[in-house]
This record gives sequence, structure tokens and C-alpha cells, in this order.
Amino acid sequence: MNQLYTLFLTEECNYNCDYCEHINKKGMMSKEVFDDLFKESLKKTKKDELISFTLFGGEPILNFELVEYILNKCNAIKNRRNISINMTTNLSLLDDRMKKTYKKYEDIISIDISLDGPKDIFEQKKKGGNFENVIKNYEWIKNNTKIKLGVSAVIDKEYLNKTYDNIKFLYSLGFRNFSIYLNLDDLGFTKKYRENLSKELDKINNFIIDHLDEIEKIKLERYRLDEPGYINDIVCDLEDASYVGTTGKKFNCTRYKYAKGERSHEHVNWNKCNKCKYEAYCCNCWGNDSFLYENIDGPKKKIQANYCKLIKMMIEKAFKHWERLKEIKKETKVMKYIKKGETLPLLVNPKKIDIKENAVILVDSIPDFELETNAKIKMMIEISINNVSKLYNIVLEGLKKNIYHFQFRFKDTAGWSDKNLNEYDKQLNKIIDLMQKEGVFHINVIDDILYQNNNFFNEKFIENEISYLDPSLKNKYEDIDEGFFNGELEPICKGCKLGHCQFDPVYNKKITNESIVPTIQQCSIGKIDGKAALRFYEMIKK
Repeated sequence: MNQLYTLFLTEECNYNCDYCEHINKKGMMSKEVFDDLFKESLKKTKKDELISFTLFGGEPILNFELVEYILNKCNAIKNRRNISINMTTNLSLLDDRMKKTYKKYEDIISIDISLDGPKDIFEQKKKGGNFENVIKNYEWIKNNTKIKLGVSAVIDKEYLNKTYDNIKFLYSLGFRNFSIYLNLDDLGFTKKYRENLSKELDKINNFIIDHLDEIEKIKLERYRLDEPGYINDIVCDLEDASYVGTTGKKFNCTRYKYAKGERSHEHVNWNKCNKCKYEAYCCNCWGNDSFLYENIDGPKKKIQANYCKLIKMMIEKAFKHWERLKEIKKETKVMKYIKKGETLPLLVNPKKIDIKENAVILVDSIPDFELETNAKIKMMIEISINNVSKLYNIVLEGLKKNIYHFQFRFKDTAGWSDKNLNEYDKQLNKIIDLMQKEGVFHINVIDDILYQNNNFFNEKFIENEISYLDPSLKNKYEDIDEGFFNGELEPICKGCKLGHCQFDPVYNKKITNESIVPTIQQCSIGKIDGKAALRFYEMIKK
């Protein structure tokens, strides 16, 4: 079973934010406490199962010696275990030692920065902090490492009507991964509060739709707002997670000072909630329930009623937003696809296929279309961080629709972590098992290696008579360096048969400064494909 740990490395903080529960607390986690957890994680997981450590606080950087220790231990096993490290920090502290550490371990750690908005918002709540210093530290990490950065923002009643503006500001800084939370200590949640938040959510939802291609993830409380989702995307991960205090004691959730009773990821079973149609979708987590609903008929009764109304409003808006996203993702665009001189129509996210001629469809999620044709249909899957864990299910659903030829395309691979690469390896192995069960079907990343037949540069994507390298239409053929096709391979690539991993010379140029040198992530994906092809070859020999 996956092992997810949120570690309170310290309860101390160099800020004095009035909405934070860690004001004036003391205590640091020791290396010995972490060693016990580390051994436990290895014992309880199989090789391909996830071990995740979220470094939390207080301000975890105040215990930076332990941060370094954890990174070093996890780095030592990253090639043989599926391991992920995330740290939530106010990023107020960044010295030369920290810079060196972040650079050294840039491929195994992601960082979420606690930042609610621009300077005027920062100074209302982040007591003891320096806004300019935080931005300077953020810019250094963004420009000098490959660390995946996210932002953790709080919605507070004092700047409620600026929530949308705050999100836009954080987006302008370069953030594409957002986690947004209500300040539950606001309490009250009056009618005016709900009306103001409703207006802000409408603007945020429209902003998300206008920037769907750029936003990687945006979560409000338990709701993912960048992709359609329902109850299975909301429930708490409490069953798999352990929240560990500085002494090693385990708690039920991150709001551990309120969490009481037995561990449960379901809504607390109060009679008040039994007949509520929103109960199954309530974004409130178990720890918050313990905080807000203790003594449900007691002195907090008005607060509890207002909070229920707030959740109802948020749920209704989330459902409407998800329905809009589903429709947008179903919109069909038709392009031309040319390969080896053959021109085929390429249908993007089709709702219905009744075309008489052979065609290619492009999808980035589990296909949901009506197939009313005898023509041969090939499926092209655009793979990204957001859907790599669903790759097997996408292929499986394609097989159910009589598609037996699949092509993979990878989007923005420079942002892929070891966790994403391990997930791709896992998914590809499941697909090969499926190939054996189904009696073999075709996938280009395996066929190309197996038969040493890379045809990537024999294909084009045409829209408005302009030729592009990829279906996202970001890179034009005319942007390829002159002489690229006759170029000499760099030493890192000489003798390598995984030619398809150089799938995008324009992209390579942007990331590595050399068109013919793929990124580390592209090389890693190519090696995974090569291993899969070898396994496939051994399978068909039998």
C-alpha cells in the first residue's frame, strides 16, 4: 500500500500569522524519528508503490538540517523505489547552503510556497515576513533549478473581495499549480461572506477556463477546478496518510489539534447530515468537521448552519463548473495529419465519429465518443503530468471502441519528476500485459524501438495550411534550425537507438539549447520505452 506521510518537522515559525495555529509553538523533529518512519515506509510498500513525504510545519526550513538529511536518504533510493518529497514553506529563508541543497536535489523535491497575494495582502497577515525577500527567493529557485513550484494560498475575510485578483497575481508570477484554502478561523460565514465568495468563485472559474492549457492544477479546499471531477476526486486521502508530529506521534489529519476519535475518511455521522443531499460531496474534511461541528447543537449552532450554506454554495458552483469543463473538453476540432505522404483527418476530442474515411483522433483523457463508422481509426494520446496515471485506462477504453493502433505524444516533459516517470513505467507495463491478453496491438513508442523505425519527422500537423511538429500546434516546422536533419549527434546520443525520444527539436532547443539534445526527462522516457519494447519482444517470441 502507498505510504503518505505529512511530517511536522517543527512547530516553530519565524512568522506570526494570526490565522495560523502554530503561533508561539515549540518543538523540532529529530533524525531518529524520521529514521523510524523511513524504515516503516520501506517495509510497508512494494517496489512500485509510492512513498511520499510532505515536509510541513511550522516553518520546516527552521529545521533545515533535517530537511537535508531527508533529501539525502530519499535520494539514495530514488532509482529503485517510487519516492516523492514535497515541502510547504513561506520561503523567507534562503542562504547559500540552502541554494546548494535545492540545486543538488532538484529532481526529487517539489515546493509549495505559502503566499496569499501581492504585497498589500501579504502584509495584512504574514506578520514578521518580508514580501520582497520571498519574491527574490522564489525567483532564484524558479530560474536556477528544475524544482516544480506550487503556491498555497488562504482565502481570508479581510481580503475576500480580492480573492480573484490574488489568484491572477500569483499566476502572473509564474505559478501554475495552486492549492487554495478557506480560513476556517474566520468563522461566521455570514450571508454577505457567502455572496462575496460566490462572486469571486465565478471570476476564478472563468479564469480557469480561459487558461486551461497553462494551468497544471488548481484545487479549492477538496475540489479540483482544472478538470471535471466528482466524489472520487474529493474524498480525503486519510486512509493512506499519516500525520506525524515532532515527537513521532501520529495524528488523524493536518489539523491534528482538533482531530479526535477514530480515524475515518468519511463525513462524521451526525443526524443533522443524514438527510442532506450534499453530504456525499461535502468538501469539508474530517479534521475540519471535528473543529467546526463539535457539540453540534451547542453554542456553535449558528456558525455550523452558515458553514453548511457555504459548502452548499461551493458544491453547486463546482458542479456547474465541472459540467462546463466536460463540454469544453468534448469540443471537436479537425486538423490535417500527414505521415509518409498520406493525409488523414485528425479529430481532436471527438464526441461522435461517423466519418467514412480513415482518420486519427487525438485525446488527452479517457475517450468518450460514439463510433458510427467502419473506417480504420487510430488514436493519438497526448500524455502529460495530469493524465499519465490514466494511460492504461485510456488505452483500455480505446480497445473497447475497436481501436488497435495507438500513438503517444508527450506534453511539457521538462516538468516531469521521478514520480511521473515511475508512473509512466508502471502504466506501460500494465499496457503490455494487456497487449498479451488481447493478442497484441500497436503502440508507436514500442514499435519504433522494436523495429528501429522512427518516423516522427515524416509527419506533420496542418492547420490553416501551416505545418506544425506536434498536435498542440506550438512549434512550427519552419522553426527548426537549418541543417537539423543532417546534424551530428552529440556524444550523449551517439549509439543510442531511441531516436524517437528527440520528438521535438524546437522544444529541445528551448530547454537544452541544442535541437538534437533531448532533455533528461525525454531520455528517461525513451529508456522506459526501450525496456518495454524489450519485454514486448520477449513476449511475442514465446
